[in-house]
Amino acid sequence: MTKKKIQERVKGLTNRYCLLEMIQKRLSGVGLRKTDFLLALIEINGVRQHGDGFFRYHENHGLVSAIADALCGLVAEHVFVSHLGERQFGLLIPVDRSSGLPDIDELSEMLRKELLDSHKFAVKKIYVGMADYPGDAANMEELVRIASSNLYAARISSS
Repeated sequence: MTKKKIQERVKGLTNRYCLLEMIQKRLSGVGLRKTDFLLALIEINGVRQHGDGFFRYHENHGLVSAIADALCGLVAEHVFVSHLGERQFGLLIPVDRSSGLPDIDELSEMLRKELLDSHKFAVKKIYVGMADYPGDAANMEELVRIASSNLYAARISSS
């Protein structure tokens, strides 16, 4: 499956509604092979352009587009990427248990490096909250709640 593209303000990525729809399809096996997957919620904060101060609201769209470009370039084609709002993104990552879970810390560092090298954006914080299906939850609401709680915990622990 390739990344589903539904026009939105940012880079043609899907939105929150489409992410929830894709989770439901993965859970039910409708239209897709039912597989194990991770839901990763990513939030990026404290971004500066090289040599400049912190971004202001009116500069946010270019930044979010750059983040979307970098993120889509780093993940495999079969990973579903959504823009959730502001500087938050959601990933549905199919998991092959025999080869282990993906290293999200490595993805975060690669994203940080790509944003600096290609777009000249320095990122202070990347927070990630994850939930594993079927390990953490068996339904969409619980999966999203756990990933959101883990994202919140990541924010709190780094303060």
